[in-house]
Amino acid sequence: MSQKRSGPGLFYLPAVAGVLVLAGAMTYCWMNKAGHSALDLREAWVLFGPVLVVGLGLLWRGECRVARVSIAVGILGIGFGYFAHHLGIMQKYNFWASNGLEPRNP
Repeated sequence: MSQKRSGPGLFYLPAVAGVLVLAGAMTYCWMNKAGHSALDLREAWVLFGPVLVVGLGLLWRGECRVARVSIAVGILGIGFGYFAHHLGIMQKYNFWASNGLEPRNP
């Protein structure tokens, strides 16, 4: 009796969710012209870290295509959070105010 291996469709779910969250974060940064928010994008690893771990687990399991997508989404999501913060695109309001930076859109 052979077991039928399930397709990788369900394994794409973390990657798709990560892409949607990343697109939402990018849109939020683009729409919020002030450059500060109550959100700290450096904490994006909380959302994208599990996507990266799932991708590494899938790579170990042998699901290469799904693993590559999940790993790429995880790394891009974590990287975008630090990129947006360090370049001043979007910073947490407390950090913004402590540096004496004025809002971009008064």
